[in-house]
Amino acid sequence: MDKEIIADSCWAISYHSDASKNKIQVVVESKVIPRIIRNLEEPSMAMLVPSIRILGNISTGTADHTNELLASGILSPLERVLDHHKKVVRREACWVISNIAAGNRTQVEAILARETLLKRILELFDTDSNDVRREICCIFSNLAHSGEPTLIFNLYKNINVIRYYVNLLAAEDYKSVEVALECLFIVLAHGEKFRVNNENPLILDLKSISAVEILEKLQYHKSDLVY
Repeated sequence: MDKEIIADSCWAISYHSDASKNKIQVVVESKVIPRIIRNLEEPSMAMLVPSIRILGNISTGTADHTNELLASGILSPLERVLDHHKKVVRREACWVISNIAAGNRTQVEAILARETLLKRILELFDTDSNDVRREICCIFSNLAHSGEPTLIFNLYKNINVIRYYVNLLAAEDYKSVEVALECLFIVLAHGEKFRVNNENPLILDLKSISAVEILEKLQYHKSDLVY
């Protein structure tokens, strides 16, 4: 089939799957997911971008919809496209991973089991554009919703996740600062479950990198949404 026709079809499916869980179900029942995932190997942006958007839309559906993605082997291709030279592709890939991270415990564990995926995400958290880093903020905060609490806490400690959020607080754009603050609050709240000597270990991590001063300065931020 002509690739232009495939690309147009992918955009049509993308628009359709963006509407409701019922329409996502129609897409899932069409058994098209494996073919869409294969499109992640395509060099053509015309096919790649709508394909990732379809997968992202499906991942916003039910737990069963996300299970279909995982059963079709979505994580390995997603990990590969995190190396794509186009920011929009990396951002969309992180959005899909963030949606999966917001799923149930089994889905969270599927992400945690892929050490190379987490390593690449952390590299991007340090170096990529703010658009991408905002999506990564949500990946790590979403893990706290359904992940096994001790496992998630140990992950936060081992990778020093607080440092990444604090680094993003220095962003020039208020949207990045707002997202970093929201996600940081979720992460710190998770640390409350593991208080030692009546202190939250993640707040101690925050203090150890002088982040309290950074947070105090944000009270004078020019954006009402931040302070």
